Amino acid sequence: MKKITLKKNLCSGILAVLIGVFLRVILPYSIKSKVNTVTSAVGPAYLPKLVIYGMILCGICLLLTSLVLKKDETLEVEIGREGHAVLYFVLLLFYMFAMKYVGFLIASVIFSAVSMWMMEDRDWRHYLSVELLVIVIFVSFKYGLHVTLPTIIL
Repeated sequence: MKKITLKKNLCSGILAVLIGVFLRVILPYSIKSKVNTVTSAVGPAYLPKLVIYGMILCGICLLLTSLVLKKDETLEVEIGREGHAVLYFVLLLFYMFAMKYVGFLIASVIFSAVSMWMMEDRDWRHYLSVELLVIVIFVSFKYGLHVTLPTIIL
């Protein structure tokens, strides 16, 4: 199988900075607030901005550790063995999009069952307990906390 050699700190630093910059760019479109720079009050975007800046700062520190201090570990990744993780990520994306069309309850039941099957869990009691947990979470949020979840029925 093909192997790729990666430097941990360098790759993690680059990813942290890129994801942080991406999140900072999309933040104003995700959180609408009536707080502007004139009032300078703390608004709903304050904590996410703080976390994003912290993420970017940590990414820069990892980059400096790797490039300037030359402190880095190498990691060998086998492409064939990582296919399971890629497939699970695709399943997660499918779950996000399916939730919009079939609702939280149905999408979560299917996602949890397929996830457990992919993790090679074949005990029916585990499936039953996870599916019951999905239903309890749905009922708790919808009727207990009055949080609107995507639904088709109920």
